[in-house]
Order: sequence, then C-alpha cells, then structure tokens
Amino acid sequence: MNSEPGGAVAMLNTGVVNFSPSAPVSFPSQLINTTSPPETVKVTNTGSTALSISSIKISGHFGMGDTCEGSVAAGANCEINVTFNPTAAGIQQGLVTIIDSASSKPQVIEVSGLGTALKLSPAALSFGDQQVGTTSPPQKITVTNESTSIVKFTTIGIGGSDSNDFSETENCGSELAGGAYCTASIAFTPTRTGIRRASAAFEVVGGADPPSVVLTGTGTSSSK
Repeated sequence: MNSEPGGAVAMLNTGVVNFSPSAPVSFPSQLINTTSPPETVKVTNTGSTALSISSIKISGHFGMGDTCEGSVAAGANCEINVTFNPTAAGIQQGLVTIIDSASSKPQVIEVSGLGTALKLSPAALSFGDQQVGTTSPPQKITVTNESTSIVKFTTIGIGGSDSNDFSETENCGSELAGGAYCTASIAFTPTRTGIRRASAAFEVVGGADPPSVVLTGTGTSSSK
C-alpha cells in the first residue's frame, strides 16, 4: 500500500477490487501533440456484493475512457482505457483516481510516459536483398523538431545486433532548432548472408528520445 499526495491511497489488488495489471501504467516514447494507443486496466469486483463507483478522473498529459462508473456486480469487471497525449517533451506523470465503495479513501493508478519533440519518418527502413560485401543505395530518415525549442543531440548512430552491416551519414549537427528538420542517410552493406537487423537512434539531452528507426535487410551470396 503506497501513500499518495492528498490522502489518496494506492490499494491495487487489495480488498474487493482487483486491478490488472497491478503495476503502474507506463507508455513508451510518444511524439508531442499526438495520442497513443490505449492501455487497458481491468477492474474486477472480487467481493460478494455490488461495487459502487461514483467517480473516475485522470490527471496530467493523459486521457481516459471507461466502462466502470456506476455499479459493478459481484464477480464482474469493467475497463479503464488510458491514452497518453503529451504536449511537452520529457517524462510525464499522472494519476487515475477512483472513488468507490471499497475504500473510504480514493484509490489511484499511477500513469507515466515519455514525450518526445522529434518525429522520425519513416519509422522503419527495409533494404531487401543485397549481395554480401556490396553497398545498397542510401535511404533517408527525416528528423523533424515538432516543438518550438531547440533539441540538442547526444548521440546519432546505428545500434543493434547487426549494426556493422549498416552505416549512416547525417546533416543534423549537435542541435535542431524548433520547427526545423534534418536528414540522415542509411546504407546497407551486409557482412554475411541472411536477415540483418539494426536500428538508427537519435538520442537527445534530457532523455526525451524518439523511438529508434528499425533497419532490416537480407544478405545474399554472390552466386544469387
């Protein structure tokens, strides 16, 4: 049981109310001013009488829909669907606050997510078949700063299990002004046959990194 500000108490999976998952709801990196797919928390009444839910509210950079307000019969369940819609970069936190007949104090579900100002397009690059030891034509990633503030880079590079099979050049420099964009060119030079995988990462000061761009290609033998 974790005490929360304002006298609210997190009582996950205690008493006659069961929350699934019971862990805090966490969202991956989400572009500012966009809305994530929903994460669902199932609320189950494990008691022998109906559960009365009078209020469900959410705070912070999050949205919510639910099927819970009113009465939940004994043994029945309802759902709380949480979305993340950050308006600023960085770690964002909030609470789903539930007022019900199972507790004299509000019950809460912690929610958090990472907002990023950088939009990477496309989200993935596929290079298809490429003969081992030869280099593909480059493909481009466009990096756009969707905020009005400067974003400073700490690392731009290729990572992953087959990172040596891909190379990148870029014109982004050390920072990107608000509303500006830059590009990175990725080439594929397979070192062995078979499917090769890596990712292009753009890491920024403060840790509000965008999702990496997935890179795939297939190395083929010289006789193919």
